[in-house]
Formats: sequence, structure tokens, C-alpha cells
Amino acid sequence: MVELFQPGVQDCPHCLARVVIVSNGICPRCQQNARDISTVNPDRKSVWVRPKDRMPQVCHQCGTGCDRSITVKHTQAWESSDDVPKSRNILATLIGFMFGWIWYLVIRDRGGAGSTRRFESIVVRVPQCTFCSSKPVEKIAASIEDHSLKLVAHTAFVHVFEQENLGPSTC
Repeated sequence: MVELFQPGVQDCPHCLARVVIVSNGICPRCQQNARDISTVNPDRKSVWVRPKDRMPQVCHQCGTGCDRSITVKHTQAWESSDDVPKSRNILATLIGFMFGWIWYLVIRDRGGAGSTRRFESIVVRVPQCTFCSSKPVEKIAASIEDHSLKLVAHTAFVHVFEQENLGPSTC
């Protein structure tokens, strides 16, 4: 089945990621045709979850009742160069003038470039039944600023989750 298609930023019906789909209809993330929805599972939906959200006792993958939950973790790393001490840059510049530009490069690039590696983690507990325990949790996206994860979930879970957490949480 082929639906009417408008190119642009939208959720891909196959991988549920927010992507830019161009005129040929191919999703850049999953490489499937966004115009062809004949193979799309209507029970799959995307939902943003946060660590402090109330989780329903419904399996997020199949929508049946369950009483166990699993931990989903996302860690993001980046380098920050805004922590470089000003005195170090001034010292490297002075030594560069005194001993030549090659020493400036050695001192600037050796002994730490002034960049700091930072890590941020998001840990969320989501319900999962024993039948779905062998299935992997599908993470679509993460927002470190909002401290939330976008997961693929069953429509029954999303419906109950939205009711318990007052308002829609899908994108």
C-alpha cells in the first residue's frame, strides 16, 4: 500500500525516527521506502520516557500485563574545550615566541590539549514481560537536555503511559 507522500522532516513509518525524507521517499536511517506502508506494524509507536515517569504494568513491547521491569541505559560522550586555562595558552604563546613556532606547537598539542571528556547517562526502567525478555529494546533517540529516551513501544503501552503521565509523549 502506498500513501500520499510529502517530502520533508517527519517520522519514518518503519524505524519511527524523526528524519528528513527526500523526494525519492527513502529514509536515511533505515533505507526503506517511507511511501510504502504495507509492511509497517500498526502496533508499534514511538514514546519519550524519562526516569521520573510513572510506568504502567504493561509490557512495552507486546502490550500484555507484566510485573517486572528492565533497565535501559544510554550514555553519551563529548569533548569540551571550554575548560582550557587561559594561563596555559599564554605560556604556550610566550614559549613559541621565545623558542620558535615548532615549540609552540609541541607545547600546545602535548600534555593535554585542554579538552575534557564528559559523559552523561540516562537510565530508565521500563516494564517488560518474560516472553519479550529475549527481544532487544529499540532505542530511537536520546535527549540529554530533557533527560529522556525515545523508545519503540506497543500502542497499548503508549496509551496507558500517556494516561498515567498526563499528556501525550510521542513525537
